[in-house]
Amino acid sequence: MTGDILLVLIVDIFLGCLFLAGAVQKLSSMSAFTVTVGNYRLAPAMLSKTLAVLILLAEIIFGMTALVGLWLGTQAGLAGLGILLSIYAVAIATNIVRGNRAIDCGCSFGQTGSPISWALVLRNFLLATIAFISAALPLEQRQLQVIDWISLAGALGTFALLYYGAGLFPALDQTKGSGR
Repeated sequence: MTGDILLVLIVDIFLGCLFLAGAVQKLSSMSAFTVTVGNYRLAPAMLSKTLAVLILLAEIIFGMTALVGLWLGTQAGLAGLGILLSIYAVAIATNIVRGNRAIDCGCSFGQTGSPISWALVLRNFLLATIAFISAALPLEQRQLQVIDWISLAGALGTFALLYYGAGLFPALDQTKGSGR
């Protein structure tokens, strides 16, 4: 079975841009991101800055690799992003199980106070699965046509809106009890 290059290109561009945008946001407020990493309490506090820098570098490297990978003949960037998403899901789930739910997820593009939730665990595992499948598919090379480029733009816009909308669900859940 081979995958259509258009479908993998959609995943490459969506996840690559998502991670690069996240990295830019983290870079712009590195001290806040370092605090967020420390709040997960998965490593000694003295390593928070080092882990924050490593996470940032991984997001930049894998995001860029996903964006240019198909033109270089590799889908390794998607595999790397799948690994990162899996690590994030496990880190969030670990803290939920510990009862440490009030921490910021670190995934809200500068919006603070986005608490971790099982919905984020599910979202990250779903995105990781998509990344891993896309990375593993042998691709049938073909020339993209005008309709492919239109489909690509439409799919990217749709996925961006779905991602944004899915991020609103935890906020809606919080407003239930506040009388809004």
